[in-house]
Amino acid sequence: MILVIGTLLEGRADCVAWYSTFPNIEEYDSVIVNLQSLYQSTLDDLYRNESEWNKIQNACNEMNIMVANGREIFCLINEELQRTPVPGGPRAVHGPIPSNYSILPAHPSVTRKGGASKVVVSRRFRPYMDQVEKWSYELTAHNFYLSPIARNKSGKVIAGTLSFGKGSIHFLPPRLNAHPKRR
Repeated sequence: MILVIGTLLEGRADCVAWYSTFPNIEEYDSVIVNLQSLYQSTLDDLYRNESEWNKIQNACNEMNIMVANGREIFCLINEELQRTPVPGGPRAVHGPIPSNYSILPAHPSVTRKGGASKVVVSRRFRPYMDQVEKWSYELTAHNFYLSPIARNKSGKVIAGTLSFGKGSIHFLPPRLNAHPKRR
């Protein structure tokens, strides 16, 4: 079974929106996290509502267990968005600064730099990457090894995998041409 967080689709997967109640994530074989749909305003709303932010933190813990048990997470990348401080509110944050990537157990650094050229390194992801006309971010990992799925002409990773034991988190650019061109 597949769970998609952040996109509502009809069909082969269970889908939940960001404000929805999340199911028990550990019951799924794979999870797709669509960070393209997590806007700054949504992130701020989720962070400011304690029960909603607890839901995000619980999802991260459940996905950590999933990865430890050899399952996969697929993340449609976006720039890193950090919560907006509340005027007059506390300035200090204890621990990592809350961001749109807080739902994941780990993530690479994401740098805005776009292009269209790519070299697909992973045969498994070639069909997906063939549908990516343009990409908008380069990925780097400082504390983990980021295995490239695809690189740009400069050799920078534009799609990659962080592996943890038997499990993995795959970071992918969104397919901009989700509907193949008709001939």
